[in-house]
Amino acid sequence: MFKKALVFVHKWLGVALAAFFLMWFASGVVLHFVPFPALTNLERLAALPKLEVPDDCCLSAHDAAMRAGLVLEEARLGLAGQQVVWRVLARPPGLLAESSRWYALDARNGSLLGPGIHASIDSAGGLRAQLMASSFES
Repeated sequence: MFKKALVFVHKWLGVALAAFFLMWFASGVVLHFVPFPALTNLERLAALPKLEVPDDCCLSAHDAAMRAGLVLEEARLGLAGQQVVWRVLARPPGLLAESSRWYALDARNGSLLGPGIHASIDSAGGLRAQLMASSFES
């Protein structure tokens, strides 16, 4: 009697688990061929809280980059802690566009943040300021 019940439970448990494995496999195939939905930059920025800075606080991105001695390509205004900063994709004058990298500039006076503050792009595509003290030591 026990053996018959064990065989019955084993058979139907196998059928149920096979159905789950089949669904798992099918969802894997779908995930492989169907791209994940992605937010556009406008959608991503629309979800962020409003950046509140005083009206007279900031230089334009172009002016800040000029004061830092950089050729501006792209700029984003943001905060690093409580400090208003421009995060700029720029390069020193005379270098090719391929040598551009992200810099963090003080939005009030255009100075490079540091020593050792460097703006970088994280895995999600956003910017973050990180301490790179060893790269600026003499």
